[in-house]
Amino acid sequence: MTDPELHAKVDALTERVSSLASALGVTEEPVKARHGAMPDRLTAADVMRTTFWTTRLATGYSVEQVDAFLDHVAEEIARLTEERDEARRERDALR
Repeated sequence: MTDPELHAKVDALTERVSSLASALGVTEEPVKARHGAMPDRLTAADVMRTTFWTTRLATGYSVEQVDAFLDHVAEEIARLTEERDEARRERDALR
């Protein structure tokens, strides 16, 4: 893969991350990072255990931005999980 092809792929991925971050309400600059395979079902603990690697092919990423984003995602997943569990408890109480 040539440098222009690689940069085009990085740009496309950055745009996708930006779109996803926007959908989550994250206003920080998108980050460029590589990570391991993601599980099908994501939990707050999965997010907190996620690590990112730096790369020599790009400028890297801001550790503070990645950590802030992971904190935000983990908090949102925890909130949604609690909301779901509460709804299930209410449903079960009505039965």
